Order: sequence, then structure tokens, then C-alpha cells
Amino acid sequence: MTAIVGYSDLLRLKKCDEETSRKAIRYIYSEAKRLEKLSFKLMKLMSISEENIVFNNFEIKDFIQKVVNSESFILTENTIELDIERANIKGDKELLEVVIRNLIENSNKANPKDKKILVKGKRMKNNKYRIFIIDKGRGIPKEHIERITDDFYMVDKSRTNGSGIGLSLVKKILNFHNTDIYIESEENVGTMVHFDLQEAEK
Repeated sequence: MTAIVGYSDLLRLKKCDEETSRKAIRYIYSEAKRLEKLSFKLMKLMSISEENIVFNNFEIKDFIQKVVNSESFILTENTIELDIERANIKGDKELLEVVIRNLIENSNKANPKDKKILVKGKRMKNNKYRIFIIDKGRGIPKEHIERITDDFYMVDKSRTNGSGIGLSLVKKILNFHNTDIYIESEENVGTMVHFDLQEAEK
């Protein structure tokens, strides 16, 4: 949604060349269709249990690379750096894409001082695979961290145009994957978010 607004503003406020205009229109259309498809799935998600979700096996490095290289992050001023170990993961790709996108967008909004966001993937023990999203942005006050995944909760309404459902949605999706979101943050230092996924059986 952030990128759709960004491309719309680009078309609305600036005189673009034909190629840029076509690219922006193509992206707005494709993202709107993706969000439409996702909205149906999320409405369905509200009424189903974990057992009803069909998980697939997929390669995590290629998956994250594709998400990061999508046009939705072209407008950001920050560089997204990847350090991803290859592994086959079991999960719902569409919903996990929502998780990755939300967390990277949050890091973008945190205005990293070094203009960098690190996405790291590491194989752990017991067939677990851990994904980190790390930034050196504004950070989150300690008193807000425990509540930040609550529905409609926003740390600072004056600094966001969001609805406060992003991290709540992330938490719910991860819960369906038998995992949770963990947040470490310090004001004016940065934030590290991580979660574990299950490796696919060989």
C-alpha cells in the first residue's frame, strides 16, 4: 500500500516520461490485484484454523530475494542488504510475503541513520530457520514493545499513516506457522526483529 501511494504521488505531482508512467501504472495495477487477492485470503484467515492452511515447500533465499527486488521497494531511499543462507522452508508463501514486506516497510519508516536495512536468514538447530530484519533507525520506546503487536496499537500516531494492524497481522500469520515475532529495540539506536520458520523435511 505504501508503494501504491508513492507511485500515485509520483504520477500526480511530477511530470514523468512515458516509460516511468507506464511502469508506475503497471505496478499500481499489479499491486492492487495482489492486495485484492490477499484481502480475500485474510478474511478467510480470520475464520479458519491452522490445520486448514495448506503449506508448501520453497527455497527461502530465492523467495526473499524476489520480495526485496519487487517494484514495491524501488521508491525507498534505503538500501536493503541480504545475508541469506539457502534452505527449504515449509509455509504459506503469500502470507509470509506479507510478514517480510511489513517488517521491511517498518524499517523504512524508522529512517535508518545509515540508510540500510539488513535482512538475514540463518539455519538454526532442530530444523529451525531464523529470519532477522535489522535497522539503525529511531527505535521503539521500551514501554511500547510489549503492546506493539496488539490490534490497532500505534507507538506514535503523529509519525505514521498506518492503521496499527501491521505487526498485529504479522504476529497472527506467524502464530499460524507455530512461531512468534521477537522484537529488540532501543530508541535512537535501532531495531532487530526476528522469527523462526520450520525447515522442510528432506
